[in-house]
Amino acid sequence: MSIDTISDMLTRIRNASLARHQTVQIPSTKATRNLAKAFLEERFIKSVKELNNGSKNSLLLSLGYTKKHQIPYITNISRASRPGLRIYTGVKKMP
Repeated sequence: MSIDTISDMLTRIRNASLARHQTVQIPSTKATRNLAKAFLEERFIKSVKELNNGSKNSLLLSLGYTKKHQIPYITNISRASRPGLRIYTGVKKMP
């Protein structure tokens, strides 16, 4: 696992989506749980389950695809602000 848990999560989702996997497992942290909750509210993913594997907790995300052509709901995902390059914006300018 990398130090940057958010970019690790986004990379796992991107790779699973491109490989047409139905689920993806990511390490559970406060930030990844909140991002998963936001993805669930925006309907980019179908469901989130928290798994307890002894001392390591993880999240199991169920990815969403269109029924007709099996096109993933998440086609492009990237991180704009990262540890080496911070981008700040006001709440009114956020998409």
